[in-house]
Amino acid sequence: MSGGHEIMLGYAYLSATLGPDATLQSLAPGGVNRAMAQPSTAIPYIIMAHQAGADTTTMNGFRVFSGLLYQVKAVGPATITATLAAAAARLDVLLGGPPNTPPQNVPIIIGNVTVGMLYTVYREQPLEADEMVTGEQWTNIGGLYRLWIGQVY
Repeated sequence: MSGGHEIMLGYAYLSATLGPDATLQSLAPGGVNRAMAQPSTAIPYIIMAHQAGADTTTMNGFRVFSGLLYQVKAVGPATITATLAAAAARLDVLLGGPPNTPPQNVPIIIGNVTVGMLYTVYREQPLEADEMVTGEQWTNIGGLYRLWIGQVY
């Protein structure tokens, strides 16, 4: 039996890594959200969204692991850019950025069962984009993170 779809394993790892962190919670009281946040969500908040990926296979087509790209960012009004930047810096530390080294060979556990393995995670690109939300400038700041994930068979 396989552990699950690699994209969902990536979300599980990100949620388990980012969600419980007290420092990130203080900077982004709206919590960690997948793809989007509800309109009533406290600000700022964190968004994680799958962007792209590629499988690595053996010569006979057996999938060994997947390299998945996720956008992970702090979101809120541009008037609190300093707080958003601090939240983005915390995201980077939690996901293996300096001064840490990227995590390696971390089990992904759901319901006390190891369903996958995170081989490593690192930021590929910094990210910053502004947008208008109900007539107010908002900032999105964070990064594009590559997660190398395999299922447990």
